[in-house]
Amino acid sequence: MVSILHLAIAVSASLAILVDWRGHRPAFLALKPLTTLLVVALAAANTTGMENLVLLAALLLCLLGDIAIMQETQRGFLGGLLSFLLAHLILIALFLHRADAMPLLALHYAVPLAVCAFAAIGAALVPALRQIDRPAALVYTAVLLTMSFAAFRFSTLAGFGAAMFVLSDAVLAYKTFRHDSRIAQAIVLTTYWLAITLIVDAFPVSVI
Repeated sequence: MVSILHLAIAVSASLAILVDWRGHRPAFLALKPLTTLLVVALAAANTTGMENLVLLAALLLCLLGDIAIMQETQRGFLGGLLSFLLAHLILIALFLHRADAMPLLALHYAVPLAVCAFAAIGAALVPALRQIDRPAALVYTAVLLTMSFAAFRFSTLAGFGAAMFVLSDAVLAYKTFRHDSRIAQAIVLTTYWLAITLIVDAFPVSVI
């Protein structure tokens, strides 16, 4: 069900992408964390119980990752990588706690997604990173794909949210280390906010 918070997320995300496209960095630096905070607010409003706190912890780590990556330095990128890594580990535990057997249809989506994403992220990251940073990048990619499998086991909606997360990170890796472009940035932001919103929507009040 679409709520006022969903609409607020859509408006804030659209404005963030627009001002970033036009090069208004101060406005973007304000709107990017604001959009993620609205998703956090959606989670707080839509879910209850102990697992809500776990979901909120994952989303707040995503927010920290947002802020770190906005520094546009390798240190900031790796700091963001660590924040999102911890967020994915929390989501894996949360998804598996509620998981049923993976639907066959979901498995058909998850396997090709995992293969393509590992190849895409690995191809973009590994040659461009320093030797010391490569293991961390590969570990992150493996955890990201594990999160995707766990999400599909939990629900199809969460699975597609995770798929958007994988796509966002794959394009981010290409944008950061291969070829930067405004189109790539718009794709990263759109798929990222869609990902975390879908994941939040996969946890209705009646489930948690």
